[in-house]
Amino acid sequence: MGAQKPNNIVVGLEPNFYVTSVDIQLIEANETLKGETLYLSLALARILTKSELTAIAGHELGHFRGNDT
Repeated sequence: MGAQKPNNIVVGLEPNFYVTSVDIQLIEANETLKGETLYLSLALARILTKSELTAIAGHELGHFRGNDT
C-alpha cells in the first residue's frame, strides 16, 4: 500500500478508528506519544471479521500516505 508504519498504535474502548499526527497525552502513563498514531477500537474489533478489520486499518493508514491526518 506504500504507507509507512505508524510510530504508535493505541487500542481503546472508544467506538472509532482514526489516525493522527498530533502529539497525544496519555493521562494514566503521564507520557506523550509523538509522531503518527493509529487508534483501533477494541470494542468494534471484537465484532469485525479479520478481513473487515484489515480493510479498516488499511483505510486509516492510507490517510498517512495521503498526508491528510
